[in-house]
Amino acid sequence: MKIDRHGRAKILTQREIQLLFSEGLSTTRDRCLFGICLYTACRIAEACSLRRADVYDSSRQVRPELPLFCHFPAIRNKRIAKQNSRK
Repeated sequence: MKIDRHGRAKILTQREIQLLFSEGLSTTRDRCLFGICLYTACRIAEACSLRRADVYDSSRQVRPELPLFCHFPAIRNKRIAKQNSRK
């Protein structure tokens, strides 16, 4: 929650993260969503848009990278523009 932080979110401490997982997040779904967001730095909408094929390859192995931006054209277009400007 961004309150009196001039548009910046609070950075959670290790203890606060542990507290969220042990006491704050009561359902497996919530813990999974928060874990994905914490690990990948994605937003809830991006985590919710993941499909099974985004996480597992055809041999049922977890992919080394998650294609989070593929479902959001605006994010994909920004990344493509940034890559093209570097060339």
